[in-house]
Amino acid sequence: MKSIPVLRNATRKQRPCPPGIPFFRCNIVCDRTKPSRKWILVAGARPNFMKIAPLIRAVGAYNNENGVNIRPFLVHTGQHYDVFVHPTAVIDDQVVLGRGSRIWHFSHVLSGSKIGQNCNIGQNVAIGPDVTIGKNCKIQNNVSVYKGVTLEDGVFCGPSMVFTNVYNPRAELRKMDQVKATLVKKGTTIGANATIICGVTLGKYSFIGAGSVVTKDIDGYALAMGNPAQLIGQMCECGERIDESLSCPVCGKNYEKNNNTLKLLPSD
Repeated sequence: MKSIPVLRNATRKQRPCPPGIPFFRCNIVCDRTKPSRKWILVAGARPNFMKIAPLIRAVGAYNNENGVNIRPFLVHTGQHYDVFVHPTAVIDDQVVLGRGSRIWHFSHVLSGSKIGQNCNIGQNVAIGPDVTIGKNCKIQNNVSVYKGVTLEDGVFCGPSMVFTNVYNPRAELRKMDQVKATLVKKGTTIGANATIICGVTLGKYSFIGAGSVVTKDIDGYALAMGNPAQLIGQMCECGERIDESLSCPVCGKNYEKNNNTLKLLPSD
């Protein structure tokens, strides 16, 4: 990963640098929508951070002088710059965005968070700080992925589902030193409006029904529903329910069961 300025307004026409600011081989655009007139650093080179730091300070000062309370920032990306960030989204410093990922309207990725390749982050999503999300994940609208939550590859978070990170919060007490880790393993699906109580692990390719409340670990390939969520069956990697023969009726994958835990059998 290399440090480059993030492309926030890909469709904006490039403008000259603000007066007196050295170029340092890094593109700058101006958002001329009234009343902002803010200058934003844009990916166009791979500048050395020590050389780009004075430019960041200068652009920040230029914004302040013009009454724009938006500072330039750096975001880490992969080898290519095909990352989409909607102009209304906010990306904090020291964020990793994998190539091909998209951040949509009014979402906020907080400092120290890492988002893998080809992820789709919907509207009004909050991520972080210090959250890791694998590649090919889809987070639907109105989801908050708090500190302490880790999503492995291919996780689906349905609209308005809820993660927590402190078990017994109080408004008047700060308990961030009591954050409990939640791990969502590869391929898991979490249905709309489900709640995941902190400190649990959702096994790979598990499936949490809409509106369920998860209070304990869920095995891989398990189908869990209810409040509290209970095991009611097993799900294939393709998202179809597995029948009693432990064979998927849709894709044909075969499984074996050991103490209610499923394992995918190798294909012939």
